[in-house]
Amino acid sequence: MKKQRQPLNQGCYTCERRRILCDRASPSCLKCTKKGLVCPGYGQRLRWAGGAAIRGRLAQAEETIAGDAGSSSGDEIWTNASSFHSISKKTLHKLIDHWDKQIARLMVWVDSDDNPYRRYVTPMAYRHPVVGLAMAAVSSQHASISLEDDSFSENARNEAIGMISAYVKNITTHVMSGRELGNQLDERAVEWVLAAMLLLSCYEMADSGSAAADFHRRAARSLVNTFETTGRGESLLLNFLRNQLSVHDTFACTTSFDLSSMQQVILPHTVDDSILFSTYLRYLYDVTLLSRQLKPSSARLDRLGLTFSHLRTQFEIARGETLMTAGRLTLQPASRRRDFICVVNIHYYAALLYSTRCLEIYINEQRKELIDGLFGQVAAMSAIDEWLHCLPWSLFIAGVESYGDDHAKRKRLLADRYANSNVLKPASLNGIENRAREFARQCGESTGSNVDVYIKLHAFACDGVTHHLFQPYGTDCLGNPGDREMMDQVNADDSLRSRLFMLYAPTLYKYSSKILDCFFEPRATPLADNFVTKRSKLDDPEEFTLLRRLRSKLGDELAEGDIASECLDHMVAGIDTTGDVLCFLIWELSQPRSAQFQDELRRELMGNPDMAFDKLPVLDSIVQEGLRCFPAIPMSLPRVVPKDGRVIDDLFVPEDTVVSCQAYSVQRHHAHVFPEPDRFNPHRWMSNENDAEMRRHIFAFSYGGRGCIGKHLAYAEMKLLLREVYSQYKTVPDPSMTEESMRSHDQIISARPYGQKCLLRFLPAAS
Repeated sequence: MKKQRQPLNQGCYTCERRRILCDRASPSCLKCTKKGLVCPGYGQRLRWAGGAAIRGRLAQAEETIAGDAGSSSGDEIWTNASSFHSISKKTLHKLIDHWDKQIARLMVWVDSDDNPYRRYVTPMAYRHPVVGLAMAAVSSQHASISLEDDSFSENARNEAIGMISAYVKNITTHVMSGRELGNQLDERAVEWVLAAMLLLSCYEMADSGSAAADFHRRAARSLVNTFETTGRGESLLLNFLRNQLSVHDTFACTTSFDLSSMQQVILPHTVDDSILFSTYLRYLYDVTLLSRQLKPSSARLDRLGLTFSHLRTQFEIARGETLMTAGRLTLQPASRRRDFICVVNIHYYAALLYSTRCLEIYINEQRKELIDGLFGQVAAMSAIDEWLHCLPWSLFIAGVESYGDDHAKRKRLLADRYANSNVLKPASLNGIENRAREFARQCGESTGSNVDVYIKLHAFACDGVTHHLFQPYGTDCLGNPGDREMMDQVNADDSLRSRLFMLYAPTLYKYSSKILDCFFEPRATPLADNFVTKRSKLDDPEEFTLLRRLRSKLGDELAEGDIASECLDHMVAGIDTTGDVLCFLIWELSQPRSAQFQDELRRELMGNPDMAFDKLPVLDSIVQEGLRCFPAIPMSLPRVVPKDGRVIDDLFVPEDTVVSCQAYSVQRHHAHVFPEPDRFNPHRWMSNENDAEMRRHIFAFSYGGRGCIGKHLAYAEMKLLLREVYSQYKTVPDPSMTEESMRSHDQIISARPYGQKCLLRFLPAAS
């Protein structure tokens, strides 16, 4: 029999701390209100009391356990606890299945068929109610499954906590009676409890319950530390769960300033070389603990040898160990391996930013490089959605360190609209596919005559980028002469020489500009300006568009002029670049010297008509080689060396020096990376031998904080158009064309053909 619970006289937690009498009035405390204080009222708080969790209705009065209080085993506790199970078998199985298919992959660094959560914890949920309830709570929360009871996930969470409380209470009673702890704390029961605690911690974190998540994490830490005192060995599953807890524990410490919360932290086992990020987490914890134990000073850090160089070396070693461990996982395909390398590099940059900040190591010169490096790795990922669950801490650090950087703020505002996940949404992708089909249809109708693909490709690029910016208010340059005229105006720029004169001789330009304009026509785009100004004021673009995002920030972070300016920049940048690269690439594929590559591409496309465009290896290799040989912006990207100068490749460069990199040189200079650099050879990308190094040297989109934000959109446009063309047609050059007319024009920003035309013939593929 349970004793009747006595009414509580004490006030709420906040009032007790403030030493005022709380009347516990609902919905708020009247005394707190009068004082202008916020009272949490009946907000749930968790703690251990006599081995039981006190949380709302789970607050337990003293219970009497039948028979010998210390004789119940862990198995008996779970058998008895099943009577509390209120979920139907059908519902439970549905929720566990959802967890297994949708959530288990998010619980580990790298998902695979051997994911221990899927192999061991999922079956455990069917056998043991506490794990099943915890898993059901997480699953229903994640899927937002509508059940009869709106508070289903919370009730499942509460029942799981009640069962854990019963188990811990049983162990406490056992120990208090003088019996050996090892007889009661068996390995299997610890596995169940620890798995449930990790699930409950995830549940609370997903619902912004940081205090509750901390409660479960500390309880799990106590359980592991207590079990280790028994001297028993750990099973593979228990060792895995322990290491999963160490990830939670280490990262939680970095956001806490309570030194007591950092004691007895669970750290990864270093003896097991199969654990990803083990050395990284240990060193991150060491830095965190040191920064909380003493106030950093330059003299103390020097005595300890904690310089930026030392930190960088330690985290480089940790990064290397993680990559070596990951190498044994044989991640497939190659793009997945590259993305995980980016994940490791992102954590490396974040750790250096965090460590130097909390140890107060002055690195103003290197900080921007680290931030740019981190965002550069994010931009280099081909499928970031698959890895987002690995990146919250690193992106949080990046956000903190980017505070005050106006360019970084603006780029973060726009970034999600150019993320691969947004570009690949059906609404976005279908528009590009439709325009690619229209391009191929128009070219196909010209059988027997030539087609100027230079003009048509720029029209396609304009339609594609304005679709992404304004849908349903984008252009139809492939079909509407008015839109084509606007695009031609943007594409007709020939004023770089005039602008260079203005930059390097501003005084002379001031007095001679009218004369210069007679020779170098200044850029004027009134049609484009008018088009964008009108579109940027519309309030109902589709959800995936950039305009939709910008309009949501109107009056908060952006003015009407900011929105129009941003959209015009993106439209202009998206026409020349994609159009020029496609023009040079299709021209090269049409040459007799590259007939082999065109044939290989056509075979792949016709043999895999239903395969996603981003999963076709020959298509990807041809696009990569096209970007290497024909970068849209081949010339220098100048930067000014900051104050105090920099050391670049062991050479000191003074401050205010103008330095630059250019895609054309970077992608040809390293012969050991790109043998025969001047030859168009997509086969170099079909081998995994040097793949990572080659992709690291592809500079077509630049890198870092100033890298091209539209990279994924450009890839989608190029691949979808090439798929539509070469799955139906064979292209050959028109006899009137010469190599000279197709050389790169180097007097403007983008690398358009010198003759500003590219005549090709389209032949049906069957012929």
